[in-house]
Amino acid sequence: MKKAVILLLFGALLACAGPARDSGASPVKARPVKMFELRHTDERQVRVLPGEIRASERVELSFRVQGTLQEVLVVRGSRVKTGDLIAVLDKRDLENDLMRAQSELHSAEAQLSAMRTGARREDVAALTAQVSAARARYNEARVTLERHEPLLKAGGISQAQFDRVKTTYDVEREGLNVAEQNLARGRAGSRPEEINMQEALIRGLTARVRVAQDALDDAELRAPFDGTVAEIYVDNFQSVQRNQTIAALQDIAALEVAASMPGSMALNLSPERARDLRYSGDRYYIIQARFPSLPDRLFNLQFKEIATRGNVQTQTYDVALMMETPDDLLILPGMGIDVLVSPNYGREAEDGFAIPFSALAAGEGGLQHVWKAEERDGAMTVRKVEVTVIGYLGDRCVVSGDLTEGERIAAAGLSYLRDGDAVTPYISPARSSNAGNQP
Repeated sequence: MKKAVILLLFGALLACAGPARDSGASPVKARPVKMFELRHTDERQVRVLPGEIRASERVELSFRVQGTLQEVLVVRGSRVKTGDLIAVLDKRDLENDLMRAQSELHSAEAQLSAMRTGARREDVAALTAQVSAARARYNEARVTLERHEPLLKAGGISQAQFDRVKTTYDVEREGLNVAEQNLARGRAGSRPEEINMQEALIRGLTARVRVAQDALDDAELRAPFDGTVAEIYVDNFQSVQRNQTIAALQDIAALEVAASMPGSMALNLSPERARDLRYSGDRYYIIQARFPSLPDRLFNLQFKEIATRGNVQTQTYDVALMMETPDDLLILPGMGIDVLVSPNYGREAEDGFAIPFSALAAGEGGLQHVWKAEERDGAMTVRKVEVTVIGYLGDRCVVSGDLTEGERIAAAGLSYLRDGDAVTPYISPARSSNAGNQP
């Protein structure tokens, strides 16, 4: 009985082990993967950069003096020529300041002229008469003093009376000396140091007149170049401060396109190449522009300058490009525009393949790769192939590597793939149903 039970258990174990071995030997199921077939293209590699239209010259205008705004003579969109009047301040106070400074200057200049040439004939005559009168008063005071001296000694007058006579004598003597000095100065002219002081005064007054004239001129705001008034920031009769922005002026006769260039493209722009771009325009890059609303019309751009300091966040460098203003379009600053940049590589681009960005995988150390599908003995597997990005073509990137035309690469689900994985081309349900309905 025991032997029969053992035999039954052993048979059951063999029956359980049989199916397990069969399941382990079954083949691994292939993963459906969307494929992309490699084909050469004759299209030119183009990198599209977002750009913005700017005026070639732009400036914000302001008065150099403060005051009340009397009138703004332009409106937004007005075309102005160099020197055209844009706005005017109330000039009354400034005109009064100028007239006052000019009057003081003229008076000082007249006084200096008199000091250099001496007194006029009639002035000398008047000074001579003053000396004669002063001498007569002095002689009279001297005689009176000489007459009172004996009386004081004899006690005929008091000391106080004598002191008044003596004081009168001293005053008249000093008056005679002053009159004689004035006459001598009138005949000889002013001293050199007095003339130097007057000249210094005139120089200061001249500078004051110049400042007042400049302030009066600055009460008129004029256009520094031909352009278009982009904005007006103030209203008539408003009190404005010095250097307060009044209007913005732009020159749109020539347009500038501002864009940001990635660092990978900026690497190809040495100072020598930048100069070549500036003068030839197409030696290393072909640069054109296109408005999204006019996709079939291209505009040639001329390289102007590139910033040497990049944006830390975007790792891009600001580039300025010049664009001629078309006669049949109204292009204004602030409009968006696409900048199309294609390396002028000649036929080197034929070595690469334009693939979707979804087919490009990033690896360690900044390396990039694709998953190439290979068929062997009726089975399809994938293999990692390192590639180099050599350009861009619209929404695709151009890569080179161990690739051949007609081969297929994985175009989606790259993160799930490993070397040697079995795959099968993915067919969408819509395509399979359409294929099944065909006779």
